[in-house]
Amino acid sequence: RIGFLEIAAIVEHTLSCYDPAAPDSVDAVLAIDAEARILAGERVKDYAV
Repeated sequence: RIGFLEIAAIVEHTLSCYDPAAPDSVDAVLAIDAEARILAGERVKDYAV
């Protein structure tokens, strides 16, 4: 679990660290989403209570 205020920090970190190529298909969007979720999940571990 993380605090409510940490959500914005995690999203900001994820967006600043991840710069994918422009998606050209739904599969590409889903792949980008999956990678961003992995990055965010790793960051959540840093904030976990």
